[in-house]
Amino acid sequence: MAKNSPQDIKNRLYFSARLNRLMKEQGKRQIDLHNDLGIPKSTLTGYVKGRSMPNTENLQKLADYFKVEASDIDPRYFVIDPDVILKYEQPVIDFVTMFESLSERKQKKFFEGVIKDLEHDNLPHDFLKEPSDLVTHLGSQLDEKLRVDKELKMLEKENAMLEEEIRILKISNEYALIDPKDTEAINDFRNSHSEEDIIKVEELLNKKKATIAKQDGRKSRLYDL
Repeated sequence: MAKNSPQDIKNRLYFSARLNRLMKEQGKRQIDLHNDLGIPKSTLTGYVKGRSMPNTENLQKLADYFKVEASDIDPRYFVIDPDVILKYEQPVIDFVTMFESLSERKQKKFFEGVIKDLEHDNLPHDFLKEPSDLVTHLGSQLDEKLRVDKELKMLEKENAMLEEEIRILKISNEYALIDPKDTEAINDFRNSHSEEDIIKVEELLNKKKATIAKQDGRKSRLYDL
């Protein structure tokens, strides 16, 4: 069993979740991984159940097998700081710490209590077959939360970029309406906007001019035919 430090638990949860997801998506079973990669069954069970982490050799075998990067499945290789425990991760880590400190008998009793509560509330629980499934299920939920958060941040970044493009486009349109001979209006325009915005506007207008020139060149060649 891996150490019960918060970071160790976090690593095991995410790795287990991503390995299980890849197996499900690609229709692979533990026996397939054992036969194809030569990794012992007990070792694979430890990975799948979130009890242990792979060594470098087995990690690379699994990454190559599923055609992904090691950083796609192992949190120790995540681009983000792997030592940061996010707010929503802490309750799960606390639960796993508590659960793994229980004896096997007490884990089973706890598990039976959870199943009874779910049955009482008419909530689905078919995915919970044994006590260790509580840990793997929480790991999957945690990984899904991380995935959704990552997608939301990407959307926020894309929206910010789009808003910036629209803002610069409005400024460039404002500049395009100024008479090139009206030096006073041009100076007023430059004084009312930052140097950075002016540079962006000039870059945008130069791109438009280049596009128009390219289109005119194509038309000219067509007329020459």
